Amino acid sequence: MNLLNTIKKENPESIRELARIIDKDISTVQPKIKNLSENGFINFKEGRKNSKIPYLNYDEITIAI
Repeated sequence: MNLLNTIKKENPESIRELARIIDKDISTVQPKIKNLSENGFINFKEGRKNSKIPYLNYDEITIAI
């Protein structure tokens, strides 16, 4: 949830910037971002120098148990 909140609030320009914002190593963040993308939680836009810009297509996520 921390990654999703940070992407929504901070609008990072790359996965590397996202890792910097949350003060984590890129090698820790990359697999989590890949998992979120594969499960449809985030999408990517093409950025400068082949970077991927993560973004959310929604304002709210509801989890029902």
